[in-house]
Amino acid sequence: MYASSFPANLAAAVAAAAVAAAVDDHGAAAAANAAAAAAAVAAKAAAAAASRCCMNAQVRCLQQQQQQQQQQQQQQQQQQLQQQQEQQQLQQQQELQQQQQQQLRLQQELPSLFDYNSL
Repeated sequence: MYASSFPANLAAAVAAAAVAAAVDDHGAAAAANAAAAAAAVAAKAAAAAASRCCMNAQVRCLQQQQQQQQQQQQQQQQQQLQQQQEQQQLQQQQELQQQQQQQLRLQQELPSLFDYNSL
C-alpha cells in the first residue's frame, strides 16, 4: 500500500514546490501551468503504480495456474501408475491360475500314466 502511494505523494510535494516557486516568479498563470504539470506527473506515477499492481496480480494468477497444472499432471501420473500396477497384479493372478490349472491336470493325468492294469 505504501509503495503505491509513494509516487503520488512525491508528485504532490513536487507540485506544491512548483506552485510556490511559480507564484513567486511569474504569478498565477505560471502557478496554474506548474500545477497542471505536477498533476500530469502524479497521474503518470499513479498509472505506473496501477500497472505494476496489475502485472503482479497477473504473475500470481499465472503461477497458480502452473501449480494447478503440475498437480493435475502428478495426479494423472499417479493414476496411470496405479492402473499399471493393478494390471500387473491381474496378469500375475491369471498366470498363477493357469499354472495351478496345469498342475491340477497333470496330477489328474499322472495316476493314469502309472496304471499298469490298463496296459
